[in-house]
Amino acid sequence: MKLGIEIMIQITICLIGFMFALSVYIISLEVADAKQYHMWMLEKLEGAQYAEAVQEDCIRCAKKQGYVLTIEDEKEEEIPYKKVILKYYLAVPFSEGERAYQITGYSHWKGGEER
Repeated sequence: MKLGIEIMIQITICLIGFMFALSVYIISLEVADAKQYHMWMLEKLEGAQYAEAVQEDCIRCAKKQGYVLTIEDEKEEEIPYKKVILKYYLAVPFSEGERAYQITGYSHWKGGEER
């Protein structure tokens, strides 16, 4: 009888460990997807030289995918650049609710001029 209880406890511990490892793996895949999506959006925006229509389309597409995309104009030492922020939400295991995370990318771009 004692052996049966020990085996059940071991199986339960193994299942809890497996569930935790699986949730960490799924979260890492979601983070990798967000990073890849951010890079794709940044390349698309740079390729279109931040055309207004492309910016609006990227923001709309990101919203459909469950992300929040923000494009900001910045300037440092008279050099303009764009700041592209992708915010995403993850449900971290064993915590309360979702947490917000963001990826920020910068693109030095002079509006309308040759790079």
